Amino acid sequence: MNITDLVASHGFNDDHWLVRGRDAVTGRQRAWTVSDRYGVIKNERGTVIQRDSDLGTAILTAVNGYRERFVGSMKRPAQPHGSTGFVKGVKFGLDLDGVVANYVAGLRSAAVRLGLPPLKEGLPSTWAMVEDGYFENSGDWKKAHAEAFRHGAHHFPLIDSNAPKALAAFRDAGGVVVVTTARAGVAGIVSDADVERDTVRWLEKHGIGFDSLLLTHDKSQANCDVYLDDSPVVIEHLQNSGRTVIVRDQPYNRHVAGKHRVPSVSKALGLIYSGKLGGR
Repeated sequence: MNITDLVASHGFNDDHWLVRGRDAVTGRQRAWTVSDRYGVIKNERGTVIQRDSDLGTAILTAVNGYRERFVGSMKRPAQPHGSTGFVKGVKFGLDLDGVVANYVAGLRSAAVRLGLPPLKEGLPSTWAMVEDGYFENSGDWKKAHAEAFRHGAHHFPLIDSNAPKALAAFRDAGGVVVVTTARAGVAGIVSDADVERDTVRWLEKHGIGFDSLLLTHDKSQANCDVYLDDSPVVIEHLQNSGRTVIVRDQPYNRHVAGKHRVPSVSKALGLIYSGKLGGR
């Protein structure tokens, strides 16, 4: 078998799984879907893969490993009192960078490795980060961005220490956590499969359970009931798409209009628990 780096994630249906890997001969990224209901494994072209073949066995092993880590064995604290009625079945779109993961710290380390001028402490005031104390031009930002993910997003620090427990309680109450991140297509340097593997590794490292993972720049595709995001671009896109968005307050998004603005994941979930979350 010439397939390596198999990474599984949960699809949007309870019985559906997605597995990505790399062809060691061609270097091309591959993908397969696994259906628990029908017991079928298919590749990108819809060709059925035999479950008892070497590849089929490896794919099922990846799925079972993922299932044990994030679905079956996640220990969750008791749900908040009286919250179930407003939470059960609610799909919560959770952004990572700037919400729970310290993306700026990753850029700061990347700038050092690249020999760029050191970034100042604290957060930038603009989303583009081309400002005093940060990057002199967008080209330097792009280089640092690519280097941060080449080095591995699993190195990014956690910036919301209460988030893992809050998200676990939300899932225990019947809520659904969909990780929605725009990490896809990182400057054409790091493959989506590598980014996804590092992302899952980061989530596992910090004990953040989730139900599905979507790497995309169009987060409306996740069809979540509520989103939490810090990106001005993403927030405005979701708002224009008619989605309910909670703004993760940051200096670089203060100019964005939003009915709901919070400093943490637990505060965002609190709005859902209240049953009063309405509008954008």
